[in-house]
Amino acid sequence: MSHRLTGRSVLMGITIIAGALSPGIAGAAPAAPAPTNLTLTVHQGADTRTAVLHCDPAGGDHPRATAACRELASIGGRLQELSSRRPERLCTMDYRPVTAQARGTWQGRPIKQSVSANNRCLLRARTGPVFDF
Repeated sequence: MSHRLTGRSVLMGITIIAGALSPGIAGAAPAAPAPTNLTLTVHQGADTRTAVLHCDPAGGDHPRATAACRELASIGGRLQELSSRRPERLCTMDYRPVTAQARGTWQGRPIKQSVSANNRCLLRARTGPVFDF
């Protein structure tokens, strides 16, 4: 009996073996990012405001959750990059110090960071929608 292999039968055999060795690779979806759960707090004098922010998907009680998650994603969750931004809008120079704090996790990584500014306008200018609540 002759065992003659044609190019087509060899190709079909390789395809079957490759499929058996790597099940699910072709149809595997990328892993979803670890959850983001942050408690954001803004202190100014006796006034304290708090918002909860979830990302992937955006949610919580933050009024601009989608925009805040997008902003955080653009800096890889490194909040210190927000405080180093130069404001793009004009703010008065009145001195009413404000401190904002984020605690929780960004894509599973623990975060506990603070940002300070001379007034609420400067805070919003530097941090965008993240602390705008």
